[in-house]
Amino acid sequence: MESGRRHHPRVHALATIVARSLDELLPPTCPGCGREGESLCLSCAAPLRARLDQPPGQPLGLEAHLPRHIVQLEWCAPFTGPVRACLHALQYVG
Repeated sequence: MESGRRHHPRVHALATIVARSLDELLPPTCPGCGREGESLCLSCAAPLRARLDQPPGQPLGLEAHLPRHIVQLEWCAPFTGPVRACLHALQYVG
């Protein structure tokens, strides 16, 4: 058990080096706009951040007359533009 703890910082350091090397060789690309350098750029993240400032229960998207028990469902953001591109990248590309 003791020896496993000694290797933990080394494994973490090696993983950090590998991750940084991969970022240099294959930099992250924003799935919303394709901009290289960030996994999600600030402009594409804006629709997701906007929801944080809104109170819970505020409807988003198309208004509809829903049964009372469904009204509790909330969306993070409308499924369009960069949000849609990001979710598709997460689902289909990983």
